[in-house]
Amino acid sequence: MKIASQTPAELVISDSTKAIGGIFAGAAGLIALMALKIGDARALFPAGIFLLFAALYQRSLVVIFDAGARSVSLRGRKMLKAEASTIAFDEIEDVITETATSDKGATMYRLAIRTRSGTVPIEVGYGGGRDLHEKIRETILAFLSPGARSGAAAEGSSAIDASVRSMLARGQKIDAIGFLRSTENLSLTEAKQRVEAIEGQKRTGD
Repeated sequence: MKIASQTPAELVISDSTKAIGGIFAGAAGLIALMALKIGDARALFPAGIFLLFAALYQRSLVVIFDAGARSVSLRGRKMLKAEASTIAFDEIEDVITETATSDKGATMYRLAIRTRSGTVPIEVGYGGGRDLHEKIRETILAFLSPGARSGAAAEGSSAIDASVRSMLARGQKIDAIGFLRSTENLSLTEAKQRVEAIEGQKRTGD
């Protein structure tokens, strides 16, 4: 996921798994070439499997935030099927970071637009890089409401930190960690580190 372009009038976010699809397609080509070289048609079967995976990974999504039209256009492609939709700025309640856990236990992230009727992902799938996701999220929020979002975000963050300090003062560290996990969509490790950082600030202040 990346910011493809940004001007005062337009913000373009793009995401794609085509690179992975290209790897599978390349592998399919090599296997097919080897099968033809040795004259064994059965060896073409694995090539077909790799081509199938290549097709599955031909996914892309371009999200265009248009300040003039006050709308978001989503243009996606899954395999050979194109999809398109539009969301008005007035329908957007927030841009959130959704989380999922990989097979290896790592936390994965995906940005989504929250509207009155539900959430709309603006990535083709979950990925790593919490800091990158947060940076893009803040860029989107600043574009949607120039000057207003940064103050609101800082105010919200201060209120959350104040709640954590209050829990720590009552000896409720575990509750503070759980509170951060639910409000900030953090993993257990991230929430624990955040609480300990706030706890360290409190001790320094004392």
